Amino acid sequence: LAQFWVETILLCVLALVLGLFIASIFMPGFKANLKSNISMQMLLQPLQLLIMAGIFITITFASGFYPALLMLRYKTVQVLKGTVNAAKPGKIRNTLLVVQFTISTLLIVCTLVTWQQIKYVQSRPLGYNKTEVLSIPTGNGTDGSQELKLFRNVLEGQPDIVSITGMYDNLGRGKDGSMRTSVNGFTYKGHEVRTTIQRVDYDYLKTLDIKLLDGRDFSRAYATDSNAVLVNENMAKLISNKSAVGTFLPMYDDQHPIQVIGVFKNYNFRSLHQDIAPLTLVMDKNYNINYILIKVKPNSLVQAYDQISKKWRETFPAVDFKGSWLSENTENQYIKEKRLSTIFISSAIIAILISCIGLMAMSVMIMVQRTKEIGIRKVLGSSVTDIVLLLSRDFIKLVLLASVISFPVAWWLMSKWLDDFVYRINLHWWLFALSGLLTVAIAFATISFQSVRAAMANPVKSLRSE
Repeated sequence: LAQFWVETILLCVLALVLGLFIASIFMPGFKANLKSNISMQMLLQPLQLLIMAGIFITITFASGFYPALLMLRYKTVQVLKGTVNAAKPGKIRNTLLVVQFTISTLLIVCTLVTWQQIKYVQSRPLGYNKTEVLSIPTGNGTDGSQELKLFRNVLEGQPDIVSITGMYDNLGRGKDGSMRTSVNGFTYKGHEVRTTIQRVDYDYLKTLDIKLLDGRDFSRAYATDSNAVLVNENMAKLISNKSAVGTFLPMYDDQHPIQVIGVFKNYNFRSLHQDIAPLTLVMDKNYNINYILIKVKPNSLVQAYDQISKKWRETFPAVDFKGSWLSENTENQYIKEKRLSTIFISSAIIAILISCIGLMAMSVMIMVQRTKEIGIRKVLGSSVTDIVLLLSRDFIKLVLLASVISFPVAWWLMSKWLDDFVYRINLHWWLFALSGLLTVAIAFATISFQSVRAAMANPVKSLRSE
């Protein structure tokens, strides 16, 4: 008993040292992907050392003491013959196998669902042009309207530039990392109306390819447009059952009602976590222009970017150029989801590797215990395929059981996670079926390696008398 336990302790110490070494190698990549400030030095704190010691002692006790006591129950002759527990499968062994593959299948399902959702939000049309529009933050503490006016003059006549405009709040998250929102509430015809306010400049709808449904856009031909607004479809439904164009809105208590001159098509100006809220576009100079939007020709994105960057540095040498495509900005809204997907993928790979190592060890033990049975079956005419299927059958049943157990848990977890998105995928049955098949395929490949070896062994050796 003491010898077996000492061997187990030595193996656990070796595993701990190897684990710390591997963790130190992967730590930089882990910190970079998850934007974390953790370090190996954190393990040297008293609480962490105490927790590690407790886990180490528990694992060592569970993996060494119980098997040692179990072995003491068997006679030496049985152990040397390899007939220990050959008839009855170990309940603890099977339970551990089911738990391992339940976790593996669960992580595979989570990985597939998060990957599908991220792919969906990246490919879903948002209602505006995000691939050909460059967003540039204006300088902090500067007059964004003046910067827009000056830069518009600088780029005028450039062949790769289609249109230029400005806005108060960025679409998505740009290189400056900031996001802001202005929401205004007012009473209209006896009910409360709340709307997001977006300060824009001329050619905003044109630059983003947003469709105007009714009325007209802001125009330089109308000096009064600084006191007019455009509203999206959802806002128009709140203020009028018919056409909202021509409606006057008491948006500010200290100002005259503001006229609606146009209605534009809804677009996702926030992430897909949220539904499209009522939106009002204004040209109110009380809101600053914080971002300059430049639409370029689709066949000259790289050339136009370099040209705009060069012109910006020449025009505003004191302001850093932090231009980014709107497609990049929208993807940056889902950084947390991408990190979660990375965690699931990494965890699934680790869990599968650990499960396969355990399954490999179990299969080796079973093959040794059933060596004579395999030899007899071969002598009686069983093929290699028959023997492989026979030896794999019990393990595959356990893996299938693990998959069935994991499916309800995975469905519940992923349903809760997807509830955070207004625009989301559906949890299709094939995601679970694919996860189960993948788990079974991995398990079968692991078992088959040993099964084929045992099935192809010379039966004369296995049937030789003791």
